[in-house]
Amino acid sequence: MISNEEYMKRENALRTYDAHLYNKIFVYGILKRGHALDMTHMGGKYLYDAIVNGKLYHIGHGVGLKLATRLDDNSEAHGEVWEIPATLWQTLDEIESEGRAYARVWTKVEHDGERVEVQCYEHIYYPDDWYGTRLPEIEGGKFV
Repeated sequence: MISNEEYMKRENALRTYDAHLYNKIFVYGILKRGHALDMTHMGGKYLYDAIVNGKLYHIGHGVGLKLATRLDDNSEAHGEVWEIPATLWQTLDEIESEGRAYARVWTKVEHDGERVEVQCYEHIYYPDDWYGTRLPEIEGGKFV
């Protein structure tokens, strides 16, 4: 049997790991640095630029991401990975209309030749049928 002190050490180590993993997000639109909802102003910490396998689309004045569903789809969407306070998820879910317009999902991003698992917001609707029209794809996969 382990001591209470050892148990608490292990629990704290797990919480640190979980917070480190679960509080990373890939952003590709208005949440990026220099944009309207730059997460620096919400307590976020920019970590690095990254690429995800998917496509970006213009949606009104914003942008939506559709992750690739086929292994042979080599499309790239460029964005940033941030570490955010756990308390920010609820605010981001509201901003992104989580469950109605976007779904918060796990995905792998590429950074410096390595793949890292993070969360991101994927647009729920298909670009080919956005209220009867086709959404325009963002050329080069970079929202500026």
